[in-house]
Amino acid sequence: MNRYTPVVVVALALAACRSLVLPFDAGPPLDLDPSLTIDSLSDAQAVTVCDWLAQGFPGPEMAGGNPVRTTTCLSAATYWCGTEAMGWSNIDPSDCVLNLRHSPCEGTIGALQQCVAYYQQQYAQQTRCDGVVQACSEFWTAPGCDQTIFTVPGDFLPIAPDASCLEGGADGSDDGGGVDGG
Repeated sequence: MNRYTPVVVVALALAACRSLVLPFDAGPPLDLDPSLTIDSLSDAQAVTVCDWLAQGFPGPEMAGGNPVRTTTCLSAATYWCGTEAMGWSNIDPSDCVLNLRHSPCEGTIGALQQCVAYYQQQYAQQTRCDGVVQACSEFWTAPGCDQTIFTVPGDFLPIAPDASCLEGGADGSDDGGGVDGG
C-alpha cells in the first residue's frame, strides 16, 4: 500500500456518493443579471423567470395537482422545506407572473436564484433542509417580497395587485385577511 492509496479510495467513494446524492437536473440557468430586482423586471423578463421556476421545480411528483384559486389568491402543489415550513409553490407560469407583480418586490434575481438552488439541492439530497431560512432570507426579507413565489402553511399566493392572501400569521394567529384578500 503506497501513501496515495487512502486518497484514491476516498476520492472513489466520494465520486460514487456524488452520483447518488445529486440525481436531480436543475435545468438551464437563469440568464438574467443577478442584480435585477423583481419589481424592475420587464414583462418578458418576468416570463423568463417564471418559465425558469417551472422548469426547475423539484420533483415531478409535485407537479400539477388541483390548484385552489380565488380572484385574488392561489394555492398549488408546494415543496415544503425545513422545520421552519417554508414552501416553494409550483404555479403555472402565467399565474407566476401575476404573483411577481402583486407587490413591488425588491428582492434580486441573485437572491431568488440562491433560494431556488437551496431548495433544489435539498430535494436532490432528500434532506430536511433546516437551513432554508438562512439560505432564503435575503429574498424573503426584501421589501415587498412577502408571499412572492414562496409561502408558509395556511397562506395562499397573491395573483392580484396589492392582494393579501394571509390565512394566518407566521405565529399561527389569524390576521383577518382570509384567502380572498378581504
